Amino acid sequence: MKFKCKKDNLENGISIVQKATSNKTTLPLLEGILVEAYDKLRLTGNDLEIGIEYYLDADIIDKGSIVINSKMFGEIVRRLPDSEVTIEVKENNLVIIDCEQSHFEIKGMPSEGFPSLPEIEKQNSFKISQKTIRDMIKQTIFCVCLDDFRPILTGSLIEFDKGELTIVSLDGNRVAIRKSNLEYSENSFNVVIPAKTLNEIIKILQPVDDEIYIYSSKNQIMFENNNFKVVSKLLEGEFFKYRYLLTKDHETKAIVNTKKF
Repeated sequence: MKFKCKKDNLENGISIVQKATSNKTTLPLLEGILVEAYDKLRLTGNDLEIGIEYYLDADIIDKGSIVINSKMFGEIVRRLPDSEVTIEVKENNLVIIDCEQSHFEIKGMPSEGFPSLPEIEKQNSFKISQKTIRDMIKQTIFCVCLDDFRPILTGSLIEFDKGELTIVSLDGNRVAIRKSNLEYSENSFNVVIPAKTLNEIIKILQPVDDEIYIYSSKNQIMFENNNFKVVSKLLEGEFFKYRYLLTKDHETKAIVNTKKF
């Protein structure tokens, strides 16, 4: 495998997929980033709870794949000059990284056995601008419960019903609700997404009008556009019936209680 790409693009891609690599595991592959050079350059991180794929432009000279330790890879690329980076894989999984006068040789791992991201059936879905979903998450995630006493509250409820999207977070004292009207669709579903996933999504999404597709299956959620894909497990259980907290004359309402729910 051999490819060339801009240092800034590679650094950005690594920083995104690093969010899905594991620091506490007995499986070395999960501490690594899968680098695949085929039609495009694809970086993948997967800790089995959340998986992220990121695509970037590169000059693919020889096709192939390798797994590189995430922490080591990120530290090396961050220290490279702002120039073109050449990465080549030699025999015995030896990875050569060159950039101007910088030269590194590190040991990679075979890509066989690296866990693929789960396949999501694209039946329950909707599309929304990156800016809108990013703002909705940021305006509600501060109310997510921070302890595991009630695990279902450590995530946010996402409801989609015939074109209306609602995100709800609550921690026992506060509830935050944000609604948005999207393009009409017959799809209807509700899922609870872990706060960890949503915090990483916020960092990836950009405040632009480019659309992102969101797909839901029985126990997985996927965020996807042309540059990246994020797949995460969902939280299991029944979310708090937040509508009982709202009076009928308000579509949304901020509530602060002194009592625990």
